[in-house]
Amino acid sequence: MAKRSGPSLIEIGTGADKITITNDQQMNDATLRIERDEFTLKDQSSSKPVGYKKTGIEGKLEISISDISAQQISLLFGVALESNTDTVNGVNYTMRKVAVTDQAGTLITGQKVVLKPYPILTDPGTTAPTTTTYNGKTYGSVALAEDAFDADVAAYKAWVNNWVTFPNGALTSINGTNLAFGLQTQQELKVTLTSLPDTDGVRIIFGDETVT
Repeated sequence: MAKRSGPSLIEIGTGADKITITNDQQMNDATLRIERDEFTLKDQSSSKPVGYKKTGIEGKLEISISDISAQQISLLFGVALESNTDTVNGVNYTMRKVAVTDQAGTLITGQKVVLKPYPILTDPGTTAPTTTTYNGKTYGSVALAEDAFDADVAAYKAWVNNWVTFPNGALTSINGTNLAFGLQTQQELKVTLTSLPDTDGVRIIFGDETVT
């Protein structure tokens, strides 16, 4: 099965190391693929299968971006981001470096990857308005403000149900960086993130990962 993600926001990593890739980073393309392997069962009475046994499933998220930052390179390649300050005429400039080796023999580790479709919504929280003002707008009554809050909550919950999460997504392919400087070309980084099983064996979560 292949599903085009369309316009989306993609988060890779957690905490202070998390990077967010959107159209602001000129994300040219993003494709989500879910692949399931099967083993064919046959008997001597027919040349056709009599059954199938599932042997594995994995998700692949292919991303193509052209606005590439040092932080993105650092996280995707699993290499430390180095920086220092260069002062010119009293102005401090932060200079960054990511030194990438071939990393031969290094075990690829995963990180959390979340794909969130557009439009991006903001969590309205759990506290309903107690006045006629909600989200910067004044309504005719408190009840109307509560109705607007309830509508936002419903929309946000429905949006979260459309998220796709790799609890343990690993960078398994770098398809090359096109650094040709022509009229119809641009630098472009193409990477593939593959879902590895987490500690519970979960590879892919569709919807709200907080559901228990």
